[in-house]
Amino acid sequence: MLVVATFVGWHGGAPAAAAPGDELQFESRRIDVHEHAGRVVVRIVRPAVSSLQSAEAAVVSIDRSATAGDDYSPLSTRVRLDVGETVATIVVFIVDDSVEEPTEMFVLRLTGDTGPSHVIDEAYITVFDDDTVRAASTRSPSAPTVGAANAASRSPAASGQAAAASPPAQPSAARSRATRAARPAPGATQRPQARVTPFELRTREGEVPASVPVPDHASPVVAASILAMIALGRVSAELWYRYRIRDI
Repeated sequence: MLVVATFVGWHGGAPAAAAPGDELQFESRRIDVHEHAGRVVVRIVRPAVSSLQSAEAAVVSIDRSATAGDDYSPLSTRVRLDVGETVATIVVFIVDDSVEEPTEMFVLRLTGDTGPSHVIDEAYITVFDDDTVRAASTRSPSAPTVGAANAASRSPAASGQAAAASPPAQPSAARSRATRAARPAPGATQRPQARVTPFELRTREGEVPASVPVPDHASPVVAASILAMIALGRVSAELWYRYRIRDI
């Protein structure tokens, strides 16, 4: 039985030349990053079977909606994986500004040694702007205070709603009739209300007041008549009292 084995490895002398790197690729072709993160880490990998020799390739950034220098730091570098290595890591820095922007994107392109036209793989980096979220959080209104709630309850709109919710009480039928009776007829002349002045008469038997109303607007003749009647009444009372004492 004949066994033929082929060994690939060190043959002495200078290291073996790097392969074109066609086996290299981005671990993820879609990468999302938020602006406040400040950077994004990108991994370049190759199959383990290809790690028996070194590989090298170039990585460049290409603008899409994101602009190098304004939204991210431009990248142009080379990666090399030596024998036994399967992963290489590169870092792209993101510009964290305070400008509200839409979601933007740029591309990382992996090219071979034959030139930039030899595209091996591409990764699309999407940058999400978080300035809009932070601005909205700073502008969010605080909870209303007790004073503000009381002011709102005293507002004209709230008063109108309370008035609409509770209709005014209807006057009773008796009150309505009294109001219509007290209301003067159309065209009638209202006379001023007379202010009465009481005249008190006192008898000798106890303190019994006798009040006689005298209107302020009464004529002198009427006033004199009233006073005469009062005097006559007092004389009559005096005579009656004397005769009563004498009879006893």
